[in-house]
Amino acid sequence: MTSQYLYAFLQPGEHPPPLLGNASRLGMRTSLDASRFLYHLLFYSPNPWKLEQEYLEELRKISGSASQIVDELSAPESPDVDDWARRVSSCLPPLAHGATSVLPSLTDLANQYFNHVGLALLNLSGKKTPDVSLHSAPDTDRVNAIKVLLREAKEHTRKPALKLIVQLRDIPTCPITGFEFRQSEHKKLGMFSQMGVGPELAHIIPFSLHSKTQAHVALEAFTGGTITAENVVGFINAPENALLLQHDAHQEYDNLFSWGIEAVSDSDGIVRYYSRLVRPGYLSGLTKDQMDKELFFGTNILNKHPDSLDNLIGTPDPRFCNTMLAIMRVLHASGTADVLDELREDDEHSRESGSGMGISNTFDDLLAVKLDLASMSSRVS
Repeated sequence: MTSQYLYAFLQPGEHPPPLLGNASRLGMRTSLDASRFLYHLLFYSPNPWKLEQEYLEELRKISGSASQIVDELSAPESPDVDDWARRVSSCLPPLAHGATSVLPSLTDLANQYFNHVGLALLNLSGKKTPDVSLHSAPDTDRVNAIKVLLREAKEHTRKPALKLIVQLRDIPTCPITGFEFRQSEHKKLGMFSQMGVGPELAHIIPFSLHSKTQAHVALEAFTGGTITAENVVGFINAPENALLLQHDAHQEYDNLFSWGIEAVSDSDGIVRYYSRLVRPGYLSGLTKDQMDKELFFGTNILNKHPDSLDNLIGTPDPRFCNTMLAIMRVLHASGTADVLDELREDDEHSRESGSGMGISNTFDDLLAVKLDLASMSSRVS
């Protein structure tokens, strides 16, 4: 209910949206309109109550009667949506000379989410899943061997262990393109070599978020607590956050945010997965006709317990699938995806010329400090 009032304020049909300027990264403005970004962030949030409270708190900081108008939303009788939005807008101060936003604290909030929900998804010269050698599986049965691999993947964030686990879980074909995968030989686990394309390990929520604590906080707010920091840290390199893809499908998912996965529970409580188009025109010939099709996980016979036939390995977590799909839709609808494309191209050009601007841990530290200072400044004012 509250979201409808905020939609009317940020993207009203009868008067211009508030002048919030463009979102920025480390003090450098981008071409992303902050009002548009905040609107779509709220619109696609799977559980927006935390975002609503943050937005309303910033509106209460407007001088005059804005605080009283905001508090009308808690009254027994709800105000008219468009009238409420007009009255809040009328309280906004004029744009100061040299300023780009009439409400800098709300623009700072847009900056925070742009950096921690948008930019944090890019892995520009940043942290990748460690690609280290996998210890040999012990000479035990397949069930115990899988437990060892799960521990290797989750506790030590080892990519080869997770990749092998997902190969065991799913049939050896790309769920999007249908290309048959080449599998590694692993006698203890019943795998064997075969012709096909090399499978690439894809994380549903990017692994680059693993150590970005500010991004964890932003994700928790965006999902209304559906996903917590503990979920991200505990499952970022687990089969619940992974699948194998052919190269083109992987690039279009990870880098272009062209498609996502929707998880839906049917009437029997069974989770079904579907590919969903996000950015028209950004799919290759291999993938463009593969949208809105059902995807299957956990169907490999090697994934079945020999006694109970229960799955040994977890399938993609619906929360991760739907949250990432929602974020992709925010990025596309708000124009953020285009800005991220530009940043990625700049980064690739910089690395080719030997002057990489990589989004590293140092970047995260500087960004966190800058946002904290901005937050302190807005609270003082």
